[in-house]
Amino acid sequence: MRYISLIFLFTLSFTFAESLEERLEKLERKILQLEQRVQALEKEKNIKRDTKYKNPVELTLVSKKFKSLNLKERLWEKGDKIIFHVKVKNITGKNVRNIRGIFKVQNENGEILAEKVIDINKAFNFITGMDIKPGETVELKVSFLYDKRNPAHRYLKEADIDKIKIKFEPIEVNFSDGTVINYR
Repeated sequence: MRYISLIFLFTLSFTFAESLEERLEKLERKILQLEQRVQALEKEKNIKRDTKYKNPVELTLVSKKFKSLNLKERLWEKGDKIIFHVKVKNITGKNVRNIRGIFKVQNENGEILAEKVIDINKAFNFITGMDIKPGETVELKVSFLYDKRNPAHRYLKEADIDKIKIKFEPIEVNFSDGTVINYR
């Protein structure tokens, strides 16, 4: 037992036998690595600030239709709907998991007729992957419940697609690498 403790103390003394100069060199290398990490994080933060005020997607309105409620759907549907078929293109330059924002429908004068918080993603699409790649276009259907007493909804139902403008105001972008940009 005495020999084991002597061997242990002997090996332990060699591990602490580093000179003061070697310890300082290691410490300087670690400080240099930490400074490089901080600089990288500051660059990433500046990139986020630059992209904060840019819209992460381009929207294209493909079609608009009105879907009236039929008797069979009354159990699970609430009423008539105005449905917008939209193409959304990722212009962030990175793979995106989800983009949350406010979808706004305007008339030709810029008045907001309807708005809704939506999520743009490829949820549970195991064939092509769940990430929206840079430059990739995803199709989306956004529906609003139709209220015949609301003049804005009546206008949306009757107006041609040329007289309707759509806008997207981003709230949050979740990138595939775990980065999140909040716009509020």
